[in-house]
Amino acid sequence: MSTEELTVFSYVWDNISVGEILFEKDLATLHKIQKPALVARSLREKGLIEYGNGCYNLSRWLRRLRMKVGRVEELKRLLDKIAYV
Repeated sequence: MSTEELTVFSYVWDNISVGEILFEKDLATLHKIQKPALVARSLREKGLIEYGNGCYNLSRWLRRLRMKVGRVEELKRLLDKIAYV
């Protein structure tokens, strides 16, 4: 996963669902992603996010995990623990 993909995924993970306009504005201005829609397409192709009705959403299969784990920092902590086992 590229740095831009990780940034966009983290944004959607934390927000779960975000409107397309805010998504593109936040990622371009706050996170300096040049073309958020192209990065989002790549994540959609990987099955990590979905797009529908003008919103980007965390994929359904990840939502239950998101509710259990919490924000992306917690997910990273868990993944780090697994990497050291």
